[in-house]
Amino acid sequence: MSFSFDQNMRPTIAYVENGVAKLYWYDASAAKNVLTLYPNITNPRLSLDDKRKFNIGNSDIIFAYVADYNRLCYRLQRERYSAEYVLLTDTTKSDKDPLELFNIGMSTANRFLFETN
Repeated sequence: MSFSFDQNMRPTIAYVENGVAKLYWYDASAAKNVLTLYPNITNPRLSLDDKRKFNIGNSDIIFAYVADYNRLCYRLQRERYSAEYVLLTDTTKSDKDPLELFNIGMSTANRFLFETN
């Protein structure tokens, strides 16, 4: 399970239940919390990308995960988590030795980082 709060302190929660990744988040277009299912992904992680006050209008919750055993992907809150972006495809990984995502977040050098194996 991974969770984060948006700039309005609304919780966003990513978890896996019965092998299916789920994202519980506030959909501003619908003005309510929704649950979105993401089958075939692993290691869902969440983090607010920039917590600094001057950047409130530009910050997003990043939803990152591993797809197809070897692709590191992410989705953005401002896009309602609809578009998938691929950060990395590791061709050395397979279903027997998959890519794993451990942590995501802002570093002390103000860079957003993804910790993998």
